[in-house]
Amino acid sequence: MTVRIFYHDYSSQDFMFLRVPESFSNVYVNSFIPKNRIVIDKKGLMLTDYSDSFIYEERGLDDVVFGLYALSDIVVGDLIYFKDELIDELVTDNGIAISKEIPNGSYYLKEISSLDEFVVDDNVIDVLLNNDREEVYTYMVDLKNERK
Repeated sequence: MTVRIFYHDYSSQDFMFLRVPESFSNVYVNSFIPKNRIVIDKKGLMLTDYSDSFIYEERGLDDVVFGLYALSDIVVGDLIYFKDELIDELVTDNGIAISKEIPNGSYYLKEISSLDEFVVDDNVIDVLLNNDREEVYTYMVDLKNERK
């Protein structure tokens, strides 16, 4: 008996033939695409009170928008992300933003907009995801914004 298995690699597509003796009843192929999630924790100094002077407290910031982009072309299975393509837009809620599940690869985060009283951070954050487990890996990014 000959079983045809489609084999996919980043750089080629080939068919592979597997010859299995008649005594075999089952052939198992264990394959998975590792998935990752990026979690951003964005904080800043918020004005909380005024008595003799301004009183600030570090808190999670709402409505800060980040873009998640591919740092290079990413090809996993039938999924293709091209270099500099916007993969996901993350918006903070109480300082936390969570990306959709994404495959291994090189990405970068860039802050797109922030609250009026804060400066948009122009720094680009490179993220390399290389999960080899079947469960979703969570990558944490802790950031702080400067007040204007």
